[in-house]
Order: sequence, then structure tokens, then C-alpha cells
Amino acid sequence: MLGLIGEQISNQASFDQRNYGYKKLSDLFTAIDLFKSKMTQGLVIWVRDIKRAKQQAK
Repeated sequence: MLGLIGEQISNQASFDQRNYGYKKLSDLFTAIDLFKSKMTQGLVIWVRDIKRAKQQAK
């Protein structure tokens, strides 16, 4: 879940997506195009590594 990823990032480093020009972490993840994201019930955003998803599909 993207929220958990955000918590982990903030615990490990002084990271702020606004330093990269994005208001929300979800906008940054969408822009870098390395992750596949899916919103469920309009509240939770699930994120998956595109490379890993392709490897598991084989």
C-alpha cells in the first residue's frame, strides 16, 4: 500500500515528494513510471513494481 511505503520512506530518510515538484506521493509514483498502481474503494492505492510483475507473469 502506498501509505505504508510513504511511512517507510519518511522513517529512513528526510524525503519529501514536494522537493521533486509533486504535491502527493501518488503523483510522483505515477510520473516515474516504474510502478503499476491501482486505487481501491477510492481510498487505498496499491503499488506494484512493474519489473517484478512481469517476471511473476512468466
